[in-house]
Amino acid sequence: MIACAADTLLAAPFSIVGSIGVIAGVPNVHRLLERGGVEYVQRTAGEYKRTVNIFTPNTEEGLQKFEDDLSKVHDAFVTHVTTHRGDRINAAEVCTGETWLALHAQPLGLVDGVMTSDEYLRQRSTEADVYLLRPVPERRERGLMALLSRTAAAATALSETVASVVSTPFAAWRAPWMAHNDGSAQGRLHADGSVFPVPGEPGGEVVASVLAHLRHRQ
Repeated sequence: MIACAADTLLAAPFSIVGSIGVIAGVPNVHRLLERGGVEYVQRTAGEYKRTVNIFTPNTEEGLQKFEDDLSKVHDAFVTHVTTHRGDRINAAEVCTGETWLALHAQPLGLVDGVMTSDEYLRQRSTEADVYLLRPVPERRERGLMALLSRTAAAATALSETVASVVSTPFAAWRAPWMAHNDGSAQGRLHADGSVFPVPGEPGGEVVASVLAHLRHRQ
């Protein structure tokens, strides 16, 4: 519906074009409910508030109103298409709900040309200026800003590590720490699975110092 308002319609050869129709449907399970002993109660206000039903038997009057509504929607669809492409199509021939490949739709007036988007752009590139757009690379911080960023990250890691060490009783992690690191404060494994920084990494020297102090207190 949106495309047909364009001045010129182009479609790739194997595009599906058409489908100028309307469809609607609902299941009806009232017999299944009856077999199961289920009663469905429905009340409406307005003669055509519910034209087709799911849980109750449908009436001929309701089904007819449903079909009339579909026809009105289809008429509006056809009017929209013929308003924009009426001089290029035969509405009675193409507004049937059928679909066609673009190759077959062009003779019917549903599209004005058959080509891929790449073909179209290459063709137009000979008639207009072409600009190649490239994403701007992410700007990496350097100098003082980079130093400040690394310092902030190290401070955050240090504060989190110290808080974890101070809040955890030494005996709770001393055994797995000692077993993993042969008594040194060089490792990474914590009793709860978290990771300690090691000397050479942000906060590592401070952690080693805290561990040594706690071991001395024990």
